Amino acid sequence: MTRRSKRTLEQRLGELEGQVTTEGDRLETLAGDALMYADEPALTDYLVSLGFVVEREERVHSTGHEDVMVHTTPSASDVFHSVRWHSDGPTTPHDACRIAWADDRLEAVLATAEHPVEYDTPELPIDSVTVDEGDGWRAIAPAGHVVENMVLRRSAAENYGYKILGPVPSRIADADELDLVEVDAVPVPYADRRPTPPHA
Repeated sequence: MTRRSKRTLEQRLGELEGQVTTEGDRLETLAGDALMYADEPALTDYLVSLGFVVEREERVHSTGHEDVMVHTTPSASDVFHSVRWHSDGPTTPHDACRIAWADDRLEAVLATAEHPVEYDTPELPIDSVTVDEGDGWRAIAPAGHVVENMVLRRSAAENYGYKILGPVPSRIADADELDLVEVDAVPVPYADRRPTPPHA
């Protein structure tokens, strides 16, 4: 994170904290991903709806400010990073992901939680594709919302020299508006790239 982006984030967090005036309203932040935050319980509710086990660490700072640090199993930050469009392999919108647990692993996670836990079994898609997996869990998404190759904006794909396989399926939200394309995920050798035209 650059100094500027960190400063911008701190300023935004400060503004949100300043807006928390109603008793009981607190800011909650996802552990490991400071860019995902909301007034509670919006963030917790969102992550629970996807099938994450959510631990809520309620904190009181020396200034008297109260907030909630949200911890998830598996790491929501890691899962979301693994299914981003620029990743090589199956990608999908975050909202399409659901965490499917092995029963014994879920029981173990719930039993060893260090903070109060919220969890609810999500509705899992019937026709699904695994987009990420780990110890006793799989992140799955409806087959119709998964792209099997790296996805980039067309301008970025051309700039980086990727071979464009074609536009992403229209089922992907904002595909047309963002001009998203599937690429082969292997950059074209530098010598084979088209020269960048000089600036006018």
